[in-house]
Amino acid sequence: RTRQALGATREPERRFLVWLSDMHMDPYYGVRDQYQNNSAAVCSRFVSLSEEEAKSHPFGVRPCDPPLELWRSALRAAHEMSQGAELALFTGDFVRHKQQEMPDPWTNTTTALR
Repeated sequence: RTRQALGATREPERRFLVWLSDMHMDPYYGVRDQYQNNSAAVCSRFVSLSEEEAKSHPFGVRPCDPPLELWRSALRAAHEMSQGAELALFTGDFVRHKQQEMPDPWTNTTTALR
C-alpha cells in the first residue's frame, strides 16, 4: 500500500544513531616495558616504533591498536556530527590485543572499559 492509502500525511520522522565497534583501545600505546616478550616495544604489532615516534603520532599508527586519544577524538566527532542521536551503540572488542601482556591484565582491562 502507498503512504497515501495508509492515511499518512507527512514524511516519516528521521532518527539517528551512533555506532562504534571494535575499538581495541590500547591504554599503553607508546609506553615501554609493557610486553613481557619485548621490553622495548611500545606497540604489539609494530616493534620498531620508538617512544618518541609514538608521541609524535598521538592518534596512533598502523598497525598498532589505537590510543585513548584517537577514541576521544572519535567520540567528539560523533557527538558533533550526530545531530542529536537518540542511541549510541558500542559493540565488539574494547581492549587492545594481547591483554595478557598488560602490566596488570585484569585491572588494566576493567579500567579501560570504564
